[in-house]
Amino acid sequence: MAIAILKSFDRGHGLAILKLDGSRSELAAHVTGSDRTIMSSVVPGQRIRFDVGRDRRGRTFAVDVRPASSIADLA
Repeated sequence: MAIAILKSFDRGHGLAILKLDGSRSELAAHVTGSDRTIMSSVVPGQRIRFDVGRDRRGRTFAVDVRPASSIADLA
């Protein structure tokens, strides 16, 4: 599980810009399906947790994107 800070989230397109925790790196995540519903209540600056998946071409993407709401998520 990775932790990032939400910089912005376009609810219409499901595009989230995340700043990786403890890094200068940023990434874009396209949020779809049930993850989009869960993300509808987040605000910029909030911590987000996600897992990293790989597609058939080997590219990485964020999966199971949701707010980091518990102490266990932040550890």
